[in-house]
Amino acid sequence: MGHPICRNCNGSGHKYIETHQGTKRVDCRACNGVGLNYNLLAAPCDKCGNEIVYKPGSNIPSYCRDCKEKIRIEKDNTRREKELERAKKAAQWQEKKCNECSGTIRYNIAWSNIPNLCQSCKERKIKQAAVNKAQWKTKPCIKCGQEIKYHVEWSNISNICKKCKNEQNKNLSTSCSNCGTTFEYPAHYNHPPTVCIKCKERREYRRESNQSQNSRFNAACKAARLTPEQKYNFSDYLHNLPSIDVTRLSFEELKRMALEFIN
Repeated sequence: MGHPICRNCNGSGHKYIETHQGTKRVDCRACNGVGLNYNLLAAPCDKCGNEIVYKPGSNIPSYCRDCKEKIRIEKDNTRREKELERAKKAAQWQEKKCNECSGTIRYNIAWSNIPNLCQSCKERKIKQAAVNKAQWKTKPCIKCGQEIKYHVEWSNISNICKKCKNEQNKNLSTSCSNCGTTFEYPAHYNHPPTVCIKCKERREYRRESNQSQNSRFNAACKAARLTPEQKYNFSDYLHNLPSIDVTRLSFEELKRMALEFIN
Protein backbone atom coordinates (compact mmCIF):
# COMPACT_ATOMS: atom_id res chain seq x y z
CA MET A 1 0.00 0.00 0.00
CA GLY A 2 1.36 3.44 -0.95
CA HIS A 3 0.55 6.59 -2.86
CA PRO A 4 -0.42 6.49 -6.51
CA ILE A 5 1.58 8.27 -9.21
CA CYS A 6 0.46 11.70 -10.22
CA ARG A 7 -1.75 11.41 -13.24
CA ASN A 8 -0.97 14.94 -14.30
CA CYS A 9 2.71 14.15 -14.90
CA ASN A 10 2.43 10.37 -15.09
CA GLY A 11 4.79 10.08 -12.09
CA SER A 12 7.69 12.00 -13.59
CA GLY A 13 7.27 15.00 -11.27
CA HIS A 14 7.79 17.52 -14.09
CA LYS A 15 6.29 18.70 -17.33
CA TYR A 16 7.63 20.34 -20.48
CA ILE A 17 6.05 23.52 -21.71
CA GLU A 18 6.70 25.60 -24.81
CA THR A 19 7.65 29.23 -24.24
CA HIS A 20 8.91 32.03 -26.54
CA GLN A 21 12.34 31.08 -25.32
CA GLY A 22 11.79 27.45 -26.34
CA THR A 23 10.93 24.20 -24.46
CA LYS A 24 11.21 24.61 -20.74
CA ARG A 25 11.07 21.95 -18.00
CA VAL A 26 8.99 22.82 -14.95
CA ASP A 27 7.85 20.97 -11.81
CA CYS A 28 4.36 19.46 -11.81
CA ARG A 29 2.08 21.72 -9.83
CA ALA A 30 -0.27 18.83 -8.88
CA CYS A 31 2.40 16.80 -7.07
CA ASN A 32 4.97 19.58 -6.44
CA GLY A 33 7.55 17.71 -8.47
CA VAL A 34 7.56 14.43 -6.49
CA GLY A 35 5.57 12.38 -9.02
CA LEU A 36 3.17 10.96 -6.38
CA ASN A 37 -0.29 12.01 -5.30
CA TYR A 38 -0.13 12.23 -1.50
CA ASN A 39 -3.83 13.01 -1.31
CA LEU A 40 -4.72 9.43 -2.39
CA LEU A 41 -3.64 5.91 -1.56
CA ALA A 42 -3.03 2.93 -3.87
CA ALA A 43 -3.38 -0.84 -3.46
CA PRO A 44 -3.10 -3.77 -5.90
CA CYS A 45 -6.23 -5.55 -7.14
CA ASP A 46 -6.57 -9.02 -5.55
CA LYS A 47 -7.53 -10.52 -8.90
CA CYS A 48 -5.52 -8.85 -11.64
CA GLY A 49 -2.90 -6.92 -9.63
CA ASN A 50 -3.63 -3.55 -11.22
CA GLU A 51 -3.39 -0.45 -9.08
CA ILE A 52 -6.52 0.71 -7.25
CA VAL A 53 -6.66 4.33 -6.11
CA TYR A 54 -8.77 5.25 -3.10
CA LYS A 55 -9.16 8.05 -0.59
CA PRO A 56 -7.52 7.83 2.85
CA GLY A 57 -9.93 6.86 5.60
CA SER A 58 -12.16 4.77 3.30
CA ASN A 59 -12.27 0.97 3.13
CA ILE A 60 -9.48 -0.58 1.14
CA PRO A 61 -11.03 -2.01 -2.06
CA SER A 62 -10.17 -5.58 -3.03
CA TYR A 63 -10.90 -5.38 -6.74
CA CYS A 64 -10.52 -2.80 -9.47
CA ARG A 65 -13.50 -1.57 -11.51
CA ASP A 66 -12.93 -4.00 -14.38
CA CYS A 67 -12.65 -6.99 -12.05
CA LYS A 68 -15.70 -5.82 -10.09
CA GLU A 69 -17.71 -5.74 -13.30
CA LYS A 70 -16.47 -9.19 -14.30
CA ILE A 71 -17.32 -10.57 -10.85
CA ARG A 72 -20.80 -8.99 -11.03
CA ILE A 73 -21.42 -10.55 -14.44
CA GLU A 74 -20.19 -13.94 -13.20
CA LYS A 75 -22.47 -13.71 -10.13
CA ASP A 76 -25.44 -12.76 -12.32
CA ASN A 77 -24.77 -15.68 -14.65
CA THR A 78 -24.41 -18.05 -11.69
CA ARG A 79 -27.64 -16.72 -10.16
CA ARG A 80 -29.50 -17.20 -13.46
CA GLU A 81 -28.16 -20.73 -13.81
CA LYS A 82 -29.25 -21.56 -10.26
CA GLU A 83 -32.69 -20.07 -10.90
CA LEU A 84 -33.03 -22.11 -14.09
CA GLU A 85 -31.88 -25.23 -12.24
CA ARG A 86 -34.38 -24.59 -9.44
CA ALA A 87 -37.16 -23.99 -11.97
CA LYS A 88 -36.22 -27.18 -13.79
CA LYS A 89 -36.22 -29.16 -10.55
CA ALA A 90 -39.49 -27.55 -9.43
CA ALA A 91 -41.10 -28.61 -12.71
CA GLN A 92 -40.13 -32.22 -11.94
CA TRP A 93 -42.03 -32.20 -8.65
CA GLN A 94 -45.73 -33.05 -8.81
CA GLU A 95 -48.49 -34.00 -6.38
CA LYS A 96 -50.95 -36.90 -6.05
CA LYS A 97 -53.49 -38.18 -3.52
CA CYS A 98 -52.69 -40.81 -0.89
CA ASN A 99 -54.59 -44.08 -1.49
CA GLU A 100 -55.46 -44.35 2.21
CA CYS A 101 -56.26 -40.88 3.56
CA SER A 102 -56.41 -38.79 0.33
CA GLY A 103 -53.60 -36.62 1.72
CA THR A 104 -51.10 -34.92 -0.60
CA ILE A 105 -48.00 -36.82 -1.74
CA ARG A 106 -45.23 -34.79 -3.36
CA TYR A 107 -43.08 -36.80 -5.75
CA ASN A 108 -40.46 -36.33 -8.45
CA ILE A 109 -41.29 -37.51 -11.98
CA ALA A 110 -37.74 -38.89 -12.26
CA TRP A 111 -38.41 -41.38 -9.44
CA SER A 112 -38.69 -44.99 -10.56
CA ASN A 113 -40.85 -45.97 -7.57
CA ILE A 114 -43.53 -43.36 -6.89
CA PRO A 115 -45.23 -43.93 -3.49
CA ASN A 116 -48.98 -44.47 -3.18
CA LEU A 117 -49.07 -43.72 0.55
CA CYS A 118 -48.20 -40.54 2.43
CA GLN A 119 -45.54 -40.61 5.14
CA SER A 120 -48.01 -40.88 8.03
CA CYS A 121 -49.93 -43.74 6.41
CA LYS A 122 -46.66 -45.49 5.54
CA GLU A 123 -45.50 -45.29 9.17
CA ARG A 124 -48.89 -46.56 10.35
CA LYS A 125 -48.68 -49.51 7.93
CA ILE A 126 -45.18 -50.36 9.17
CA LYS A 127 -46.35 -50.32 12.79
CA GLN A 128 -49.39 -52.46 11.93
CA ALA A 129 -47.17 -54.93 10.06
CA ALA A 130 -44.92 -55.19 13.12
CA VAL A 131 -47.95 -55.89 15.33
CA ASN A 132 -49.28 -58.50 12.89
CA LYS A 133 -45.87 -60.16 12.70
CA ALA A 134 -45.78 -60.46 16.50
CA GLN A 135 -49.15 -62.29 16.40
CA TRP A 136 -47.73 -65.09 14.24
CA LYS A 137 -46.05 -67.93 16.14
CA THR A 138 -44.68 -71.38 15.37
CA LYS A 139 -45.08 -74.85 16.86
CA PRO A 140 -43.68 -78.27 15.86
CA CYS A 141 -45.72 -80.81 13.89
CA ILE A 142 -46.62 -83.76 16.13
CA LYS A 143 -45.73 -86.19 13.33
CA CYS A 144 -42.57 -84.90 11.62
CA GLY A 145 -41.47 -82.02 13.89
CA GLN A 146 -41.56 -79.45 11.10
CA GLU A 147 -42.56 -75.91 12.14
CA ILE A 148 -46.22 -74.93 11.80
CA LYS A 149 -46.91 -71.20 11.49
CA TYR A 150 -50.16 -70.09 13.12
CA HIS A 151 -51.92 -66.90 14.21
CA VAL A 152 -52.68 -66.34 17.88
CA GLU A 153 -56.28 -65.38 17.05
CA TRP A 154 -57.05 -68.67 15.28
CA SER A 155 -59.61 -70.77 17.17
CA ASN A 156 -58.64 -74.06 15.53
CA ILE A 157 -54.85 -74.50 15.34
CA SER A 158 -53.67 -77.59 13.50
CA ASN A 159 -51.24 -79.98 15.16
CA ILE A 160 -49.88 -81.39 11.90
CA CYS A 161 -48.19 -79.58 9.01
CA LYS A 162 -49.57 -79.37 5.46
CA LYS A 163 -47.26 -82.09 4.20
CA CYS A 164 -48.40 -84.56 6.83
CA LYS A 165 -52.01 -83.51 6.32
CA ASN A 166 -51.71 -84.21 2.59
CA GLU A 167 -50.13 -87.56 3.34
CA GLN A 168 -52.98 -88.30 5.74
CA ASN A 169 -55.64 -87.33 3.20
CA LYS A 170 -53.97 -89.31 0.42
CA ASN A 171 -55.75 -92.41 -0.84
CA LEU A 172 -54.20 -95.86 -1.12
CA SER A 173 -55.17 -98.65 -3.53
CA THR A 174 -55.92 -102.27 -2.75
CA SER A 175 -57.74 -105.21 -4.31
CA CYS A 176 -61.10 -106.51 -3.13
CA SER A 177 -60.68 -109.93 -1.49
CA ASN A 178 -64.06 -110.98 -2.88
CA CYS A 179 -64.16 -109.83 -6.52
CA GLY A 180 -60.58 -108.67 -7.12
CA THR A 181 -61.62 -105.14 -8.12
CA THR A 182 -59.10 -102.39 -7.27
CA PHE A 183 -60.50 -99.65 -5.05
CA GLU A 184 -59.12 -96.76 -3.00
CA TYR A 185 -59.37 -95.91 0.68
CA PRO A 186 -57.94 -93.06 2.86
CA ALA A 187 -54.36 -93.59 3.98
CA HIS A 188 -55.12 -92.66 7.62
CA TYR A 189 -57.41 -95.68 8.14
CA ASN A 190 -56.01 -97.83 10.95
CA HIS A 191 -57.94 -100.87 9.64
CA PRO A 192 -57.92 -100.81 5.82
CA PRO A 193 -61.03 -102.37 4.17
CA THR A 194 -60.68 -105.74 2.46
CA VAL A 195 -63.78 -105.62 0.23
CA CYS A 196 -65.06 -102.95 -2.18
CA ILE A 197 -68.23 -100.94 -1.62
CA LYS A 198 -70.34 -103.03 -4.03
CA CYS A 199 -69.37 -106.31 -2.35
CA LYS A 200 -69.98 -104.73 1.06
CA GLU A 201 -73.48 -103.64 -0.03
CA ARG A 202 -74.24 -107.10 -1.42
CA ARG A 203 -73.04 -108.63 1.84
CA GLU A 204 -75.26 -106.30 3.87
CA TYR A 205 -78.21 -107.06 1.60
CA ARG A 206 -77.73 -110.80 2.02
CA ARG A 207 -77.39 -110.42 5.78
CA GLU A 208 -80.55 -108.35 5.88
CA SER A 209 -82.40 -110.82 3.64
CA ASN A 210 -81.47 -113.67 5.95
CA GLN A 211 -82.73 -111.70 8.92
CA SER A 212 -86.30 -112.61 9.97
CA GLN A 213 -89.17 -110.18 9.71
CA ASN A 214 -89.63 -110.00 13.47
CA SER A 215 -85.91 -109.32 14.01
CA ARG A 216 -86.00 -106.45 11.53
CA PHE A 217 -89.16 -105.05 13.12
CA ASN A 218 -87.73 -105.24 16.65
CA ALA A 219 -84.41 -103.70 15.57
CA ALA A 220 -86.20 -100.86 13.76
CA CYS A 221 -88.41 -100.11 16.79
CA LYS A 222 -85.36 -100.12 19.04
CA ALA A 223 -83.48 -97.77 16.68
CA ALA A 224 -86.49 -95.41 16.62
CA ARG A 225 -86.66 -95.62 20.45
CA LEU A 226 -90.30 -96.70 20.58
CA THR A 227 -91.86 -97.49 23.93
CA PRO A 228 -93.57 -100.90 24.32
CA GLU A 229 -96.97 -99.26 23.89
CA GLN A 230 -95.81 -97.36 20.79
CA LYS A 231 -94.29 -100.58 19.41
CA TYR A 232 -97.61 -102.40 19.86
CA ASN A 233 -99.61 -99.62 18.19
CA PHE A 234 -97.05 -99.39 15.35
CA SER A 235 -97.39 -103.14 14.71
CA ASP A 236 -101.19 -102.79 14.41
CA TYR A 237 -100.69 -99.83 12.09
CA LEU A 238 -98.44 -101.85 9.76
CA HIS A 239 -100.75 -104.85 9.56
CA ASN A 240 -103.69 -102.60 8.72
CA LEU A 241 -101.95 -101.16 5.68
CA PRO A 242 -103.61 -102.91 2.70
CA SER A 243 -101.17 -101.87 -0.02
CA ILE A 244 -97.85 -102.79 1.69
CA ASP A 245 -96.28 -106.20 2.14
CA VAL A 246 -94.77 -105.85 5.59
CA THR A 247 -92.61 -108.94 5.15
CA ARG A 248 -90.64 -107.23 2.37
CA LEU A 249 -89.86 -104.03 4.25
CA SER A 250 -86.18 -103.47 5.03
CA PHE A 251 -84.74 -102.32 8.33
CA GLU A 252 -84.25 -98.77 7.07
CA GLU A 253 -87.81 -98.56 5.76
CA LEU A 254 -89.23 -99.88 9.04
CA LYS A 255 -87.13 -97.40 11.01
CA ARG A 256 -88.28 -94.48 8.84
CA MET A 257 -91.93 -95.48 9.16
CA ALA A 258 -91.55 -95.89 12.95
CA LEU A 259 -90.14 -92.40 13.32
CA GLU A 260 -92.94 -90.97 11.15
CA PHE A 261 -95.51 -92.88 13.24
CA ILE A 262 -94.40 -91.44 16.59
CA ASN A 263 -93.97 -87.93 15.19
